[in-house]
Amino acid sequence: MSIRDVSLDDCPDEPLAVILMKVQRELAEIAELMRAIEPVFADVDRSREEYSAADVAALQGLDLAIQKTLGLADFLTELSSGLPQEWLIDVTTALNVLKLSELQSRLLPTHSRVDPERSRAVGDLDLF
Repeated sequence: MSIRDVSLDDCPDEPLAVILMKVQRELAEIAELMRAIEPVFADVDRSREEYSAADVAALQGLDLAIQKTLGLADFLTELSSGLPQEWLIDVTTALNVLKLSELQSRLLPTHSRVDPERSRAVGDLDLF
């Protein structure tokens, strides 16, 4: 069974504040994954005597991407803190655009979670 097999009845509405906090956590996790890459690039670059403008721009771009991702996560935290719990959203259609079934599963309404082993969509691949 994949997330796309979940019917609308199985995926109830969830408070908008909860949805935004889930997205905030995902963005913060993405930023941490990107931050973990920075030392790898630093080690590789130490062996070089000179840097091209494109290399410097790429490293600055990574740093900017981290800052933007963390900024958006903080923005969502603040935005969701003042939302009424009565504002409910049906995320079913939005979940269908996500390609990673594990991400889909984490964003499902809490009381309609799918077993991650059963939610693997065709095309999912774990190399590590």
